[in-house]
Amino acid sequence: MYIKRNICPTHPGIILNDHYLIEQKISNGDFARKIGIKLNRLENILSAKERITKQLAKNIARELNTSKEMWITGQNNYDNWGNTK
Repeated sequence: MYIKRNICPTHPGIILNDHYLIEQKISNGDFARKIGIKLNRLENILSAKERITKQLAKNIARELNTSKEMWITGQNNYDNWGNTK
């Protein structure tokens, strides 16, 4: 049975920070360089102020050995949450 919950999904930037960068002890500066973006953009993503684009999802997935779909789906779920209430 499906139960609709009124809880916003977690922004994928928060997941990236809490479950990958912090746990693996990867500095924000190093990770930003590895995925080809400026540090301030990464910090905006990690604080849920900026979206993870498809290209960025691809770069994140490459560096963390995850799937790009994981990041794209997470961003889409976050973006669309308010439209489904």
